[in-house]
Amino acid sequence: MSWRLRCYLACALAAVAIPVGPAFAHHDPAHTCEGDTETRGGGGEATGECDVVSDGGGSAECDPLSEEIAYYDDPPDDRFEEYLKIFLRYPPPEGMIYQAAYNCAGVHLGGPHLVADPDWADTQTARDVAKARVTPALPDPNVSPSEAVVRFPTWLWVDDFYWQEASASASQGAVTVRVDARPVRVTWDLDEGSHVCDGPGIAWSEEADDAYEAQPEESRGRGNPACTFTFRHSSTVNDDDLYHATVTVTWEFSWWLNGTPRGVFGTIDRSTSFDLRVGEIQALITDY
Repeated sequence: MSWRLRCYLACALAAVAIPVGPAFAHHDPAHTCEGDTETRGGGGEATGECDVVSDGGGSAECDPLSEEIAYYDDPPDDRFEEYLKIFLRYPPPEGMIYQAAYNCAGVHLGGPHLVADPDWADTQTARDVAKARVTPALPDPNVSPSEAVVRFPTWLWVDDFYWQEASASASQGAVTVRVDARPVRVTWDLDEGSHVCDGPGIAWSEEADDAYEAQPEESRGRGNPACTFTFRHSSTVNDDDLYHATVTVTWEFSWWLNGTPRGVFGTIDRSTSFDLRVGEIQALITDY
């Protein structure tokens, strides 16, 4: 299958997410002509049981009614839209591609067929190498106030410079893969409980606090943009008077094959541990 068709289909598939359905019949390897396959044209005499049609000058023997498969190529132009609908409904799984079959005279015999991608080994190798080159740094946790207080929101965040996409590329044979990693969520394990935010959070400021208070209560503190957690107990419940916390940023991997987006293929967690002291403010009510 040509890269033109692969790229066209991959772009279309990236825009339309449809569950994988029943696959089409696999091509029978025994039903393939020997000799120079996946080749059309040339001026000389073709070789093999099923000779390739000649596009210039030389002699080539070929039965236009042959049912033997000589090579694979793009679906014919007059059926391309029809095939595209099939590709969108049944996206090929990783390691597989669709191919249309032709005989030695260039007559379309059927397809698309779901077959093994001959470049998949190179693709996997390039993707693994590119992924290994993407190494997100460990997150640096920030807390305000530095010594938290029970029953008051504690603001949590990682620095903005950390919340950036990271990319790396690798090539293998005719395949070039780019892998992108982007942070998608932060999990704060605060000993007393866990809290998940969909963004890096933000440092406390008077302006940020005003915006925080203006939000509906059910929306506050989930990383939009502030990420907050309210402790119920003092850290004195632990022998060392500290909560032992961890911040974990989950990164999502996506990849591009020869410049074409191919979707998400995994995640990685990067974690940093830190200690946090949580105190109490004692209030005394007096009768004036």
